[in-house]
Amino acid sequence: MSRRFFKVESNPDPRAPLAATGARSAAAARGTATWAVLGLSILASAPTVCRAMSAEELFRRASPSIWVVSTLDAQGKPLSTGTGVVIEQQRLVTNCHVLAKAGAILVKHENVTFQAQLEYPDTERDLCSIRVANFTAPAVTMASVATLRVGQKIYTIGTPRSLEQTMSDGLVSALRRNGNGAVEYIQISAPISPRSSGGGLFDEEGRLVGITTSGITGTAQNLNFARPADWIHDLPERGRLALAAYTKPTSTPAPGLPRLHLETLMLLGKTWTYRHPRNPATFGTVELTFSSGRIYAKNAKSSASGSWEVRDDTMCATFNSPSWSRLCYYTVKDGDDVQLVNATSGERTKLSVR
Repeated sequence: MSRRFFKVESNPDPRAPLAATGARSAAAARGTATWAVLGLSILASAPTVCRAMSAEELFRRASPSIWVVSTLDAQGKPLSTGTGVVIEQQRLVTNCHVLAKAGAILVKHENVTFQAQLEYPDTERDLCSIRVANFTAPAVTMASVATLRVGQKIYTIGTPRSLEQTMSDGLVSALRRNGNGAVEYIQISAPISPRSSGGGLFDEEGRLVGITTSGITGTAQNLNFARPADWIHDLPERGRLALAAYTKPTSTPAPGLPRLHLETLMLLGKTWTYRHPRNPATFGTVELTFSSGRIYAKNAKSSASGSWEVRDDTMCATFNSPSWSRLCYYTVKDGDDVQLVNATSGERTKLSVR
């Protein structure tokens, strides 16, 4: 660093007029003030430097927002495991492929477990949000993919091979763009293993920049990918559109009405009520309540419990009571109403959910 020397003048002649001396002093003061203002201006215009966290500090801050996501099938047996990231109160995001064919969703952190429900699916981008009641885990801070540069340091936290709270580090290897020039994948060198899906990708400031999704195995090494965190902001709108359009007509719909696509996630934790189609005066309202692999039914005359499953958009339940025996239903859309159709008789009635 070079040094700048300033010449400080004194009054060499004690007989010089005091006014001249005062003028020189004032000029020197003005010069000093000018340099001070200039220095402040340079500091104010300098770019703000964000502080990079140590790996230990980043893990301490981010890990409470990283949860294990487990799914069960319709019979309550373990199906798959992945990772979820808390993005706001009572809401996590994960990969949709983690939730495929799930009959129930559980989120776990150390020794605490909650049941979750699918909220917004965006299978095209492989991002789904799930909602958890009475859930207070801290949310992450997010940053745009536009802040990323190839070569910068990144960290992942997830559940590879079911090893909860595993952290790894690496570099942004590339930013893979689609035909429109938008980043579709963040390619990273940080290791990713099966069940890391849905984990968090963080920059050095501890901000979520992506959701880890997949890796190329076999002869390839350290070729792993994440989806941009920017896409999380689009989930509510895209998820609502996906749910509204999610119908799948079958070859045997109710007369004139298409059969709705029925998934186990649509049933869990709900009680479906409808007026008995044959004898409402005697049997009144029928209630079907669903939990993981179990169903509870009751009406004015009797009650029963049993097991259930969904196949080809038809829900079939086998009860432990001979009076209920086996019931199979599917749903159809009739105007603004959703109707429950008896798969045997074809009779249908308006359905409500509570």
